[in-house]
Parts: sequence; structure tokens; C-alpha cells
Amino acid sequence: MKNAKTGWLVHGLSVVIMALAPGCMSAGPSVSDRPPLELTIDDRMPQEACSAHWVAGVRGRVVDPGGAPITEGIVQMCLRLENGSQLCQSPAHLGEGGWYTVVLPEETRCVQQVTLRASQLHRPISTTFCRTPMEPVFGVLDVWEDLVLHELETPTDHPPMGDANQARTVSFPSGFEMEVRPDAFEFPTTYDELTAGPVSLDEAPCFVDAADGLLGLWALGPESGSTPGFAVAIPETTGLPEGTSVELWIVGGTYTRLPDGEVIEEGDFRPYGTGTVRDGFVRTDPGSELPYLSWLGYRAAR
Repeated sequence: MKNAKTGWLVHGLSVVIMALAPGCMSAGPSVSDRPPLELTIDDRMPQEACSAHWVAGVRGRVVDPGGAPITEGIVQMCLRLENGSQLCQSPAHLGEGGWYTVVLPEETRCVQQVTLRASQLHRPISTTFCRTPMEPVFGVLDVWEDLVLHELETPTDHPPMGDANQARTVSFPSGFEMEVRPDAFEFPTTYDELTAGPVSLDEAPCFVDAADGLLGLWALGPESGSTPGFAVAIPETTGLPEGTSVELWIVGGTYTRLPDGEVIEEGDFRPYGTGTVRDGFVRTDPGSELPYLSWLGYRAAR
């Protein structure tokens, strides 16, 4: 039948999205290779009052560093709505081939920004974030850059819980160290599940584009805040001289709050403190303890 709003010929109540992607986004599977999103023409038509982007559905893929699909995981979408408020949707489970397809409720389709959070439960795997380019095509936001989840390390030196109020050093095979107090974490099980691992800047998630000149990047887990934060020691392998001051960068997670009360939005990668190169490590300066387990990066101070 012919839709009065668009003049398009539509058979049945729903359409399979076959919109052409912009030429600059030709990498990865084409639209025709992607799982269908069943949306009506009315779903895809923006409301007249919407002055932001109209997004009725979102789809993309989650893979490992080798490009193999990850199926036992979730993707959560945090939306900045037209009025500026932030709303995180319930997580969607990954399907065959690592694909996620999400249809947004009508009241949340007029958006300024979409941030994705992908994770895999019950394994030492990184959580990752990506703030997607806002280029929906007729109501559909295709995420052309695959979300990559990285395997993380478990500790080589992991002192027994003992007195949960007592600080202790946890060490990992790649040399990363964190000085933590178990009872400072938001979730009691965090201490037993600590993971960490370096991620090559060549394989870094899209959020690192915010940090020109980044020298090192580490993924940490599981996601959890810590009050107070904890000191870390990052192996420095780029040749920075002893005593060099560095900026420390953090990715906002589900709820990341700095000691001064400032909240870092989910998926926002920004400097939060400083460190100093000492004895082959970047060590956090006093007052720059890490407040949240997510992603940690550093670059020379500017």
C-alpha cells in the first residue's frame, strides 16, 4: 500500500530496512548482510516536533580482537534525549553472529547522542564503550565500527581477603599493579573478580579519539566504583624519562564519580588526574587515585 507521508510502496505492516549507508562508512558488512529491523513506516518517520536525530532502531556487531563474533554478551544503550536528559536502556542480548538489534521506544527516539556499552558476563573480558556517529538513515542508526571485547588477565599476586579494610597490592602478569582496599568497592565481589590487561592503541576503541597523543591504554574490570579510589602502577614502555609528569585518562562507566563529586558521563574519555614516571612505572600522584574500574590511559602532561 502507499503511505501518505512518504509515497513509498509498502507491503504488509513492517519493512525490512535496506537503506543505503553513506559512502564513507562502507567498511564492514553491508546493510543487506545485517539482520533485519522490523519497523513500520510510521516508526521510521520523525515526529514533527523532533529537532534532534530520529532513531527508531540501532544495530551493529560485537567481536573479539580477531574479528570472531561474540554471542554470549549484552549491549546497553545510553541516550541523550532531545531535552538533554540522559537515559540508559535495559541491556539487549547479542544474537547469532554477534549482532545486536534494538528498537527504541517511541518516547526515546528523538536523541542527540547514542552511547553503546558492550560486555560479556562471567569471563575476564573487557567492557567497552563507543559513542556512535549520529548518521541515522530513515530512522535507523547502523553502527559500522564493530565493538571489540578484549580478554583480560587475572592476578598473579592476589592476597586473600582477610581484613577487607586493609589495603593491599594486587599484581598482574603484564606488570600492572593496583593498591586496593576491598571494602572500598561498590560491590563486595569485585575484589575476588579483579582483572586488567593492556590494549594496543592500534586496537583501541573509538573513545580514544578524544585523547591525541595517548601512550598507553589498559582495560580494567569488573566495572565498579571505589571510595576512596586506589593507587595504580602502569608499566611504562615508551621510554618516558624518570620523573616525567603524565595525564591520566578514564572512561565514564555506568556511574563514575570523581572525588569532588563530578560525574563522568558513560562513554566519555577524559583526563581525571596525574601520575609520575618512577622506577619504570607510571604511578598515580596523591589525589589522583583511580575512582572506577573501566579503562585507564595516559599521555605526557601538556
